[in-house]
Amino acid sequence: MVRVQVAVPLPVHGSFTYTAEKPLEEGVPVMVPFGARSINGWVVGPGDTNPDLKLKAIERVDGVISARRVRAWQEK
Repeated sequence: MVRVQVAVPLPVHGSFTYTAEKPLEEGVPVMVPFGARSINGWVVGPGDTNPDLKLKAIERVDGVISARRVRAWQEK
């Protein structure tokens, strides 16, 4: 398992670390558990390496979008 950082389209500060079965490139859209629901998000880089974190797994990998598009979305 690898750790990846995922941004979600919600009014929250920062991004969140999830586990993935294999390394994922920046910009890959994913479905992740978030509270009591599942939401779409985008991989934005490697995940936090803190061994004490309790992490959830990415539920589904949906394809690839450009890193430029992810950065533009994050700057909004």
